[in-house]
Amino acid sequence: MYEWRRKRVKKIGVLSIIVTLMVLITACGTVSEQETEMHNENVIQAYCGAGMKEPFAEIAKLYEEKNGIKVEVTVGNAAEIKSQISASQEGDIWIAGGESELKSLFEKDLIADTKALVKHIPVIAVSEGNPANIMSPQDLTGAEVNMVVGDAESTPIGKIGNSFLEKQGIADQVNIIANTCSSPAMITALQAKEANVAIMFKENAVGKKGIEIVDMPEINQHIMKVQAVRLSCGKNKEETDNFISWLDSDTAKKIWTDFGYELADE
Repeated sequence: MYEWRRKRVKKIGVLSIIVTLMVLITACGTVSEQETEMHNENVIQAYCGAGMKEPFAEIAKLYEEKNGIKVEVTVGNAAEIKSQISASQEGDIWIAGGESELKSLFEKDLIADTKALVKHIPVIAVSEGNPANIMSPQDLTGAEVNMVVGDAESTPIGKIGNSFLEKQGIADQVNIIANTCSSPAMITALQAKEANVAIMFKENAVGKKGIEIVDMPEINQHIMKVQAVRLSCGKNKEETDNFISWLDSDTAKKIWTDFGYELADE
């Protein structure tokens, strides 16, 4: 009889431990879900083109300080960002380099709406002193010209570069030594004198050591507009609304212009 009771007590004790553990595990799962929900409410997941990362980082930082909301920024070229959004179906906002980059996400119903922020103005940038003596589109065909342009599959500036050269009828006459995936890579090529000409955005070239801009009116017809793209897959819609309003504030606009951009509505 004693032995039977002893075993019974042991079984009850084990059962109590199991029940207790199940309660703890369930409780932990509940806390985790609550923490995840709270995290989503206090975070804006943003994507930003590589060429715009500096002004956008400053804008996002000021928003965080003002509102206590974290802005998590993923930086990349347009192709990388579109691929990530399509695959993950996650994100609240994308700062895109131009309208031409949005087609595939519109087709997948991943874009709720857009707002033009600033102009993306393409320019002909040359190494300091303009060693190839570039003054007109035809000069880009010279034997001494070593040009870098953006990758048309990855970046808005790549599409612009190709369109400009084709429209001028010189696409097959220019010595293009590299196609880069971002404007910063073009800057590096010019500064290192690996190339002496590049088609890039004005704000990426202004003020950069070792780089000059050639006045070439023919390229002005290829101006694009940077877009604030609200993603339909976003989980933090209310805070995204607040952030887009912040992008339209005088403070945010001044940051853009301080970095050499012109406002879209000017």
